[in-house]
Amino acid sequence: MSRIIVKTLAVLVLTFLICQLVKSVVEPYAKTTFFCFPAYSQESAANERERQNNEEAGNVITERSGGQTIAVTDEETTKTEVGNVDHLSVPSGEPAIAVEVGRIVFLHSEGEEAFVFHFNVHVSPENIGGTIRLDIFKNLPGPEGKDPIHSIYVDAEVPGSLYVVKETWPVPAALEQGKDKYKVVAVYQKDGLIVRSEPKKFSLWKILKPLADPLPEEAGKPSAPIKVKLKMPSGGPSGVNFYYTLDSTIPDYHSFKYPEDEIEISSFLEPLFTVAEKDGVFSETANYFYSFSYEDCFIATAAFGSPLEPSVLLLRQFRDQYLLTNSPGRLAAGLYYRFSPPLARIIHKNELLKETVRCLLKPVVFLISFLP
Repeated sequence: MSRIIVKTLAVLVLTFLICQLVKSVVEPYAKTTFFCFPAYSQESAANERERQNNEEAGNVITERSGGQTIAVTDEETTKTEVGNVDHLSVPSGEPAIAVEVGRIVFLHSEGEEAFVFHFNVHVSPENIGGTIRLDIFKNLPGPEGKDPIHSIYVDAEVPGSLYVVKETWPVPAALEQGKDKYKVVAVYQKDGLIVRSEPKKFSLWKILKPLADPLPEEAGKPSAPIKVKLKMPSGGPSGVNFYYTLDSTIPDYHSFKYPEDEIEISSFLEPLFTVAEKDGVFSETANYFYSFSYEDCFIATAAFGSPLEPSVLLLRQFRDQYLLTNSPGRLAAGLYYRFSPPLARIIHKNELLKETVRCLLKPVVFLISFLP
């Protein structure tokens, strides 16, 4: 087994070196460098780093009883949950409290429905030792809008802090969907003192996860890049926005927006993560993983002239047996099939390049022939 691993690593290293040689030989014939990797947007990378930092910081989210999640954090960290919260600062010298509505996610699983709320609560330094209550009301005038339909209780343990409150709320039977149909008020209480925040309106929609067209099982294993469309399943609201990523990060307002940004997938290294959004309410994230049947070793086929050449068949067998059966191998294969077709087209048109690449590939084929 150890000999097989050593030989496989040797083949991979030699293949890499040969690819670099092929690149240096082919590039003078090409107008574009094909070995440059596409960079993801700086915003996506920054969002992912911020999300990972929040997850790794053990003091950012602390579980409490009753299904609540309360976090005491700073304003920079909390921006990932509720956006820019600079305006939430409250004056010192008098009890004060402010609230902001963050991301709302609709959960739909096996007939059970719930909303996940993220609220931001900022209290003044004088508010210590009391309690904070978040009251959710219907946004209606008169008696109908006076009684809260749901309340969340938080201990105000730290003065002058920013609390991120996460609450999962089962959808009531009398839920009324719509824009700005609800409002939230933060209430601070201590020793008979009651301080209320200004109400903040928010919307509630039962937004289902986006559907991809075609679905991975419908697409099969295409041998060329495919274009994917997004749509809302039946029963979901109209007028929604679709956001997506192809780098395994959770989509948000800063991600690609469909259909303004066309979705083209060319590799299994590009998993489609997508959400639907309307008036600040998000669906759960839908994940779609597409596979591709790379029937040809493009560069080898171009060099040897036929996919049925024994050397090409041996390289394909090595790919199927030693590369596509493990994660590092699939990564290497995915990168190869993303960038090799343009090189193969150049090689196919030039006899000198064909001969050069054949000479470079023969040592690889020789080593592979000794693998079981």
